[in-house]
Amino acid sequence: MDTSEELSRRLSAIMEEIRDRRFQRFQLLREILRLHGRRKELNKERRGIREQLSSIRSKYRDLRESLGELRSQMEAQKKELQEKREAIAKLSQKLRAKEAQLSLSPEEVEKRLQEIEWQVQTSPTNIEVEKRLMEDWKRLEEERLRHGEIKNLRKALLEAIAQRKALQLSLASTRESLGKLLEARRELREAMEGYLEKDEKLRLEVEGLRKEFLDRREAINRLDQEIGALSSEAEEIREQIAEIERRAKEQKMKEVAEAVRERVSKGEKITLQELQILLEVQEGEERVMDVDVDEDEDEDEDEDEKGEPRREKMP
Repeated sequence: MDTSEELSRRLSAIMEEIRDRRFQRFQLLREILRLHGRRKELNKERRGIREQLSSIRSKYRDLRESLGELRSQMEAQKKELQEKREAIAKLSQKLRAKEAQLSLSPEEVEKRLQEIEWQVQTSPTNIEVEKRLMEDWKRLEEERLRHGEIKNLRKALLEAIAQRKALQLSLASTRESLGKLLEARRELREAMEGYLEKDEKLRLEVEGLRKEFLDRREAINRLDQEIGALSSEAEEIREQIAEIERRAKEQKMKEVAEAVRERVSKGEKITLQELQILLEVQEGEERVMDVDVDEDEDEDEDEDEKGEPRREKMP
């Protein structure tokens, strides 16, 4: 059986181990608090990134709608411009055909008509001459009419060319606006990709922190179990030491009581403290005797139940 000194050394060693594990536990708790604080910061940063992404996505959707409208507008302008080009080509072809039919200039036509009118008014004519003059007049009127049609065609052609130019400028402006929107969309997409990449990095860091947190939590649980086991062992050792000390005290008191008895038997005086020790020892012995008597009675009752003869107790 271990001595009180050996048990005390063992208890000191165990308490040192408990203090060491408690210090480790404290360090782990501090690390957990640090991890929790860092995780809180990262989550706050991720919330800010999500808000930015939400804003960018909203702008991106609006931009996509504007791009769709501009593309539709540009297609309509292209179609209108193509129609205007075809109209100009038809007008040009019709104008060339009309100009090919001309034989006199407008001035010459007017001059010839005035000459015919003057001749009819001033010179005597016969039927043949009048007939010829009327045919010349009719031909000249048709020529003047063609000049009028050509004038209108040229006017329409100039208007169509001006409209074509306006459409080309409008289309160029639409293309420029479309290019700016496409550039803005590219910038938004790059910004979105940047935020997504950053959020993914933060997410991975948060996951890593969570793993570290769980590892440290598990380490604390192991330390708690070890501290509990060591504390139980320390309590058992304390009980053993207390029992050894109690027995040593009882033995010492018995020795003192025996010496006091001898002095009393010799008629010597004893101190109040020695008398108190003697009485305590006697009370302890009486309690032990009472316990032995109770155990003997229990044994006798067991024997009676088995049908064996009961032994009389010695007085």
